Amino acid sequence: MHERQRIYREMLRDSVIHARNRSTCGMLSRWSDKSERYELELVHNLYLVLDATEYENHDLYFLEQQAAWYVKNCPPSKSPLYRENCKRIRRLIELLPESQRGRLDELMHLIDARLER
Repeated sequence: MHERQRIYREMLRDSVIHARNRSTCGMLSRWSDKSERYELELVHNLYLVLDATEYENHDLYFLEQQAAWYVKNCPPSKSPLYRENCKRIRRLIELLPESQRGRLDELMHLIDARLER
């Protein structure tokens, strides 16, 4: 299994477990927290790249759209997975071919800033 596949699987696993655990909480708690929404929004279509051994167009879509949305919109204090997912997203960007990394410089800087807090 390639490192990128392992990272995607870890993100999907942790997000589903978190959402399942949150689903056992009361309605009011779930309504006020909403952390599972951010996690599931991040991973909702990772199934498209889980088996691919090489980077595909969908990897870039995931990083430019879903991962960027997550980093920008999920309040770090809201989700217990935020810091770890940011580290994983950063590593996925680092694993991209050099020619494609420049498209994600802004996201890398934002991740670095968020992780410094």
